Amino acid sequence: MMGCALPPDYYVRSGAGALEEVPQNRAERSRIWGDCHLICAGLTWEQVAEKVEAYKALDILKVQ
Repeated sequence: MMGCALPPDYYVRSGAGALEEVPQNRAERSRIWGDCHLICAGLTWEQVAEKVEAYKALDILKVQ
């Protein structure tokens, strides 16, 4: 939960511009929508395991 709150708060307070334009925010929203589409399409336990491993290695603050 904190990972979701800290980056937006930082960028809003630091005056870095529109939150929607922050690369980390864009990447996170893309991951969230990707997960939503995967769940809606029906996922397998293998896909769940792959997602878990991917999220374990994820650094949400990294600029891509």
